[in-house]
Amino acid sequence: MDKQPKRVSHELKVRTLTVKRITDVTPSIRRITLTGEELNGFVSSAPEDHVKVFFPLPGQTKPLIPTIIEGKPVLPEGAIGRDYTPRRYDPTSNELDLEFVLHKKGPASVWAAQAEVGQQLGIAGPRGSFIYPEFDWYLFIGDESAMPSFARRLEETPAGTKVIALLEIEDETQKYPFSTKAELNITWLSRNGKAKGDFMAFEEGLKNIELPKGEPLAIISGEMSVTKILKSTLIKSYNFKEENIKATGYWK
Repeated sequence: MDKQPKRVSHELKVRTLTVKRITDVTPSIRRITLTGEELNGFVSSAPEDHVKVFFPLPGQTKPLIPTIIEGKPVLPEGAIGRDYTPRRYDPTSNELDLEFVLHKKGPASVWAAQAEVGQQLGIAGPRGSFIYPEFDWYLFIGDESAMPSFARRLEETPAGTKVIALLEIEDETQKYPFSTKAELNITWLSRNGKAKGDFMAFEEGLKNIELPKGEPLAIISGEMSVTKILKSTLIKSYNFKEENIKATGYWK
C-alpha cells in the first residue's frame, strides 16, 4: 500500500501579528498566542508544517519582514527569521499559537523570554504541507524542540492508535502536558545536566521498548546529526522502511 505523503502547496503570505496571550507550557517552553486581521485565511494542514518567524531588531518594535516579489520572498537587510511549528490555529477566535524553547541564546528564545502582550511578530508561510495517510502505529523521537509538533500530531491522531514516544528533557519538571485520544506510551529521557543531543540515550531507550506490529511512521526531530544517526538505526536494526521515517534536524 502506498503510504507516501501528499504535498499540498499554499500561497505564500507574509503577516504582521500581535501578541495576544503568553502561556508557559513547561518551565522551558513558552506559548505565544498571536492575532491580527492579517491572520485571516491562514492555512496549516499538517503537524510538521513550519512558518518562518521574523523578529524586531534590538531597540525596535516592528519586525523586519520580507516582501513577496513574483511569488518569492525578498528579505530586507538584517532580517532575522527562524522556522517554527504552527502549534494551533483557530479561525473562530483568530488565534495562532507558536511555542518557543527558552534558553539563553538565539534571537527567537531571547525574544520569547521578554515577550509582552501587544508586541508584534512577523510570520511567512507555510508554503505547503506534507499530508501523511494513517499508519498502524507511530514512533516519535525528539527533544524539547520537537514537542510542539508532536503535541499537535498527537491531538490529531485517531483514538486508540498506538504511539510510542522517546522524549529527551532536562529533568522531570520539564514533562510536556500532551493531550491525545491515542494510546500513548512515553519514555522520558532526562539529561540531568548532561549536554543535549546524545544519540546513545535514544538508542538505549529503543532497546527497552517493545515495538508494536504493523506498518509504522517514525518522526525524528531534534539535533541534526542525532536525527540522521537514529534514522539509520531504525533502518538497519529495526527494519523500518526509509520512506516511513521523517527525520528533521531542528538545530545543530
